[in-house]
Amino acid sequence: MMYAVTLGTFIINSMQFFLVSKQIGPKVIMIGRMMFDVIFFILIFAVFLFGFGVIYQATMYPNTEPGFPLFQNLVYMPYWQLYGELFLEQFYGALPDDCTENVELYSNGTMDRCPLRNQINTFVLSIYMVVTHIVLVNLLIAMFSHTFTKVQDNNELVWKFHRFSLIQEYYDRSSLDSA
Repeated sequence: MMYAVTLGTFIINSMQFFLVSKQIGPKVIMIGRMMFDVIFFILIFAVFLFGFGVIYQATMYPNTEPGFPLFQNLVYMPYWQLYGELFLEQFYGALPDDCTENVELYSNGTMDRCPLRNQINTFVLSIYMVVTHIVLVNLLIAMFSHTFTKVQDNNELVWKFHRFSLIQEYYDRSSLDSA
Protein backbone atom coordinates (compact mmCIF):
# COMPACT_ATOMS: atom_id res chain seq x y z
CA MET A 1 0.00 0.00 0.00
CA MET A 2 2.83 2.40 0.80
CA TYR A 3 4.40 1.63 -2.57
CA ALA A 4 1.18 2.61 -4.32
CA VAL A 5 0.92 5.87 -2.35
CA THR A 6 4.58 6.66 -3.03
CA LEU A 7 4.25 5.91 -6.74
CA GLY A 8 1.10 8.03 -7.00
CA THR A 9 2.80 10.92 -5.22
CA PHE A 10 5.82 10.61 -7.51
CA ILE A 11 3.64 10.71 -10.62
CA ILE A 12 1.77 13.79 -9.39
CA ASN A 13 5.06 15.50 -8.47
CA SER A 14 6.40 14.74 -11.94
CA MET A 15 4.00 17.42 -13.23
CA GLN A 16 6.67 19.97 -12.32
CA PHE A 17 8.57 18.84 -15.42
CA PHE A 18 5.74 20.27 -17.51
CA LEU A 19 6.60 23.72 -16.15
CA VAL A 20 9.33 24.09 -18.78
CA SER A 21 6.76 23.87 -21.59
CA LYS A 22 5.41 27.21 -22.74
CA GLN A 23 1.94 25.79 -23.46
CA ILE A 24 1.50 23.31 -20.62
CA GLY A 25 3.47 25.12 -17.90
CA PRO A 26 0.89 27.84 -17.19
CA LYS A 27 -1.85 25.19 -17.03
CA VAL A 28 0.08 23.29 -14.36
CA ILE A 29 0.44 26.54 -12.41
CA MET A 30 -3.32 27.10 -12.73
CA ILE A 31 -3.99 23.59 -11.40
CA GLY A 32 -1.80 24.30 -8.39
CA ARG A 33 -3.54 27.57 -7.62
CA MET A 34 -6.97 26.03 -8.14
CA MET A 35 -6.15 23.49 -5.41
CA PHE A 36 -6.25 26.39 -2.95
CA ASP A 37 -9.68 27.32 -4.35
CA VAL A 38 -10.83 23.74 -3.76
CA ILE A 39 -9.62 23.83 -0.15
CA PHE A 40 -11.55 27.08 0.41
CA PHE A 41 -14.62 25.50 -1.23
CA ILE A 42 -14.35 22.40 0.99
CA LEU A 43 -14.32 24.60 4.10
CA ILE A 44 -17.49 26.37 2.98
CA PHE A 45 -19.11 23.10 1.91
CA ALA A 46 -18.29 21.50 5.29
CA VAL A 47 -20.46 24.09 7.04
CA PHE A 48 -23.45 23.17 4.88
CA LEU A 49 -22.67 19.46 5.05
CA PHE A 50 -22.63 19.38 8.85
CA GLY A 51 -25.64 21.69 9.13
CA PHE A 52 -27.85 19.58 6.91
CA GLY A 53 -26.39 16.36 8.30
CA VAL A 54 -27.48 17.37 11.80
CA ILE A 55 -31.00 18.12 10.56
CA TYR A 56 -31.25 14.76 8.77
CA GLN A 57 -29.87 12.80 11.71
CA ALA A 58 -32.02 14.56 14.30
CA THR A 59 -35.27 14.08 12.39
CA MET A 60 -34.67 10.58 11.00
CA TYR A 61 -32.84 9.00 13.93
CA PRO A 62 -33.68 10.97 17.11
CA ASN A 63 -31.94 10.15 20.39
CA THR A 64 -28.94 8.50 18.74
CA GLU A 65 -26.07 7.73 21.06
CA PRO A 66 -23.07 10.04 20.57
CA GLY A 67 -19.93 8.53 19.10
CA PHE A 68 -18.03 7.95 15.89
CA PRO A 69 -20.95 6.18 14.09
CA LEU A 70 -23.08 9.28 14.72
CA PHE A 71 -20.38 11.48 13.17
CA GLN A 72 -20.21 9.14 10.16
CA ASN A 73 -23.96 9.34 9.71
CA LEU A 74 -23.87 13.15 9.92
CA VAL A 75 -21.44 13.28 7.00
CA TYR A 76 -22.47 10.29 4.88
CA MET A 77 -25.88 11.29 3.53
CA PRO A 78 -25.26 14.99 2.68
CA TYR A 79 -21.86 14.18 1.15
CA TRP A 80 -23.24 11.65 -1.31
CA GLN A 81 -26.23 13.88 -2.06
CA LEU A 82 -23.79 16.37 -3.57
CA TYR A 83 -23.05 13.76 -6.23
CA GLY A 84 -26.68 12.88 -6.88
CA GLU A 85 -27.42 9.99 -4.49
CA LEU A 86 -30.55 11.35 -2.85
CA PHE A 87 -31.54 8.46 -0.51
CA LEU A 88 -35.20 9.05 -1.36
CA GLU A 89 -36.16 5.56 -0.15
CA GLN A 90 -35.34 6.68 3.39
CA PHE A 91 -37.32 9.91 3.04
CA TYR A 92 -40.44 8.36 1.50
CA GLY A 93 -40.66 5.12 3.45
CA ALA A 94 -39.44 2.41 1.07
CA LEU A 95 -37.41 0.81 3.85
CA PRO A 96 -35.49 -2.44 3.85
CA ASP A 97 -37.07 -5.43 5.59
CA ASP A 98 -34.10 -5.90 7.89
CA CYS A 99 -34.53 -2.77 10.03
CA THR A 100 -36.15 -2.43 13.42
CA GLU A 101 -37.57 0.11 15.85
CA ASN A 102 -36.53 -2.04 18.83
CA VAL A 103 -33.89 -0.11 20.79
CA GLU A 104 -32.20 -3.25 22.09
CA LEU A 105 -31.73 -4.74 18.61
CA TYR A 106 -30.27 -1.70 16.89
CA SER A 107 -28.21 -0.54 19.88
CA ASN A 108 -26.30 -3.84 20.13
CA GLY A 109 -25.75 -3.96 16.34
CA THR A 110 -28.01 -6.92 15.57
CA MET A 111 -30.17 -4.99 13.10
CA ASP A 112 -30.16 -1.55 11.48
CA ARG A 113 -32.42 1.16 12.88
CA CYS A 114 -35.40 2.18 10.76
CA PRO A 115 -35.46 5.89 9.97
CA LEU A 116 -38.47 7.93 11.04
CA ARG A 117 -40.41 9.33 8.12
CA ASN A 118 -40.74 13.09 8.36
CA GLN A 119 -41.89 15.52 5.67
CA ILE A 120 -39.49 18.19 6.83
CA ASN A 121 -36.62 16.11 5.41
CA THR A 122 -38.01 16.45 1.89
CA PHE A 123 -38.18 20.22 2.30
CA VAL A 124 -34.68 20.34 3.80
CA LEU A 125 -33.40 18.13 0.95
CA SER A 126 -34.76 20.55 -1.64
CA ILE A 127 -33.08 23.52 0.06
CA TYR A 128 -29.83 21.58 0.40
CA MET A 129 -29.85 20.62 -3.30
CA VAL A 130 -30.41 24.23 -4.37
CA VAL A 131 -27.69 25.57 -2.08
CA THR A 132 -25.07 22.96 -2.93
CA HIS A 133 -25.76 22.34 -6.60
CA ILE A 134 -26.56 25.84 -7.74
CA VAL A 135 -24.99 28.27 -5.30
CA LEU A 136 -21.87 26.45 -4.08
CA VAL A 137 -20.91 24.78 -7.36
CA ASN A 138 -21.31 28.09 -9.19
CA LEU A 139 -19.16 29.72 -6.50
CA LEU A 140 -16.46 27.13 -7.18
CA ILE A 141 -16.70 27.77 -10.93
CA ALA A 142 -16.42 31.53 -10.34
CA MET A 143 -13.38 30.99 -8.11
CA PHE A 144 -11.76 28.82 -10.80
CA SER A 145 -12.55 31.42 -13.44
CA HIS A 146 -10.99 34.17 -11.35
CA THR A 147 -7.85 32.09 -10.77
CA PHE A 148 -7.64 31.26 -14.47
CA THR A 149 -7.93 34.93 -15.42
CA LYS A 150 -5.28 36.01 -12.91
CA VAL A 151 -2.78 33.44 -14.14
CA GLN A 152 -3.66 34.04 -17.80
CA ASP A 153 -2.99 37.78 -17.44
CA ASN A 154 0.56 37.11 -16.27
CA ASN A 155 0.95 33.93 -18.31
CA GLU A 156 4.35 34.67 -19.84
CA LEU A 157 5.90 36.14 -16.68
CA VAL A 158 4.64 33.38 -14.38
CA TRP A 159 5.80 30.66 -16.78
CA LYS A 160 9.28 32.18 -17.10
CA PHE A 161 9.61 32.46 -13.32
CA HIS A 162 8.65 28.83 -12.70
CA ARG A 163 10.85 27.62 -15.54
CA PHE A 164 13.80 29.56 -14.13
CA SER A 165 13.12 28.17 -10.63
CA LEU A 166 13.07 24.59 -11.92
CA ILE A 167 16.25 25.04 -13.95
CA GLN A 168 17.98 26.75 -11.01
CA GLU A 169 16.98 23.92 -8.69
CA TYR A 170 18.53 21.29 -10.93
CA TYR A 171 21.59 23.43 -11.60
CA ASP A 172 22.29 23.93 -7.88
CA ARG A 173 21.71 20.25 -7.06
CA SER A 174 24.88 18.20 -7.19
CA SER A 175 24.87 14.71 -8.65
CA LEU A 176 25.48 13.28 -5.15
CA ASP A 177 22.26 14.80 -3.68
CA SER A 178 20.00 12.49 -5.65
CA ALA A 179 21.51 9.37 -4.05
